[in-house]
Amino acid sequence: MGSTDDLNNRVRTYFLGGFGFNLIPFAGPSNLLIASTFAIGLVNPDPATLLLIGFLVALGAALAKGIHYMITFFVSGHLSEKRQARLDADGAKVKRWAFPLLFLVAATPIPDEPVIIPLGLMKYSPAKFFTAYFLGKLSIAVAGAFLGNVAEKTFSGWLSPKL
Repeated sequence: MGSTDDLNNRVRTYFLGGFGFNLIPFAGPSNLLIASTFAIGLVNPDPATLLLIGFLVALGAALAKGIHYMITFFVSGHLSEKRQARLDADGAKVKRWAFPLLFLVAATPIPDEPVIIPLGLMKYSPAKFFTAYFLGKLSIAVAGAFLGNVAEKTFSGWLSPKL
């Protein structure tokens, strides 16, 4: 990758890119696109570098959506008793499917918030939330980093390194 300063700057960029784009609710590009964009600029990266890109983008994404989740988790304590009872009843039905659903939502480009917000209001386990969401984002971000590398190799003859 280069010098230690270069490595630190890249690590910071990969993490903050994943975090920053995912902090915006209902907007932002797919993590596949974020990770592939980071990988496109690298010349002959090794697989460990591409895995690092995917890991840091996924970690940033999971921590950003964790903020959305935790806000709704704590806001649910201020709901009326009637609404809280309804959420608890719905939560008993949904919690069985929450982990695979959360993984699927995180691994696809569909919006996350329609799943994250209700799970937070239902007080779904924060550890299970983070695990499922991180694993979903990890799968798509690692795939994106490797696809970005393939795209760079495929189209490098047509793209100039000069602006």
